[in-house]
Amino acid sequence: MVNLEDLRNEVAQFAVDRDWDQFHSVRNLVLAMMGEVGEVAEILQWTDDDKVAELLNDGTRSTPKTSREAQPRNTPNSTTKPVSAVAT
Repeated sequence: MVNLEDLRNEVAQFAVDRDWDQFHSVRNLVLAMMGEVGEVAEILQWTDDDKVAELLNDGTRSTPKTSREAQPRNTPNSTTKPVSAVAT
C-alpha cells in the first residue's frame, strides 16, 4: 500500500526537479483545471444519464459517441441552418 505522504513528497520532488513551481500559481492551476473540466463536460454534454452511469461502472476510458458526433454537420437533418437561411 502506498503511503499518501510519501506519494505527495514524490510528486513535489518531481515538480521541483523540472522547475515546474514557476507554473504552479493559483491562476495557472485554476485555468488548467478549467480546461480539463471543459474536456469532460464536452464528453458528457450530449450523453444521456444512463450511458454516463454505464461508462462510470464499466471503468473504461473510451470516449462515447455523442449525438452530435454521430450526425455530420450541415446536412439536411442537421439542426444548424445555413447562413443564407437565417433571417436578417
